[in-house]
Amino acid sequence: MLLSIMPIQYRHPEAPEGSTNTPYLAITGEEAMFQPSKDTLPSDVRDGLARTIMVVESNSTVPWTKPDDLAYASDKPLPSIGGFSDEGFHAAFGDGSVRFISKTIAESVLRALMTARGGEPDVNQ
Repeated sequence: MLLSIMPIQYRHPEAPEGSTNTPYLAITGEEAMFQPSKDTLPSDVRDGLARTIMVVESNSTVPWTKPDDLAYASDKPLPSIGGFSDEGFHAAFGDGSVRFISKTIAESVLRALMTARGGEPDVNQ
């Protein structure tokens, strides 16, 4: 029943009408903004809120009520992101901005954007 009252903001604009799945998933992990075992304060994001990805479009959609995330770890393959555009994907950053990330982004830059406390220098795309 709750699935049927999905807020429109959780549905991708190109998703089929009536879909109750969302492609918007948080990046989680010990290095990410959202850590599985700890609440994160803005001051904990030492790389800067404007330089830290919080949520991405994933090609693995899930029911909007399901508490599911994308796990990130620097020693593992990147999580499954993108899927609606061949050119890249949208990402929401810690400062509330939403930006389109090109599929041509260097993996090292994308990994730096997924960490909250990596100490990377300012990365510009």
